[in-house]
Amino acid sequence: MKAKDNKTEICNINGLLGTSGIVSCIGIITSGEDNMIYLEDETMKVKLDLSTAESDGESYFIEGNIVFC
Repeated sequence: MKAKDNKTEICNINGLLGTSGIVSCIGIITSGEDNMIYLEDETMKVKLDLSTAESDGESYFIEGNIVFC
């Protein structure tokens, strides 16, 4: 996330490569043929490791959800 005059810049997943600091992107949760979970947008997809993810009991990680991260 790059703040400019209180505005947030949202990058695509490919734009995050080589970036350091705080950044933001939007993607969709998908699953691959390998039964792994991915965050995907129009530029690429990255494998997610949700093994240590916590939920408040009312949140779910469901294929097809749009995610702002």
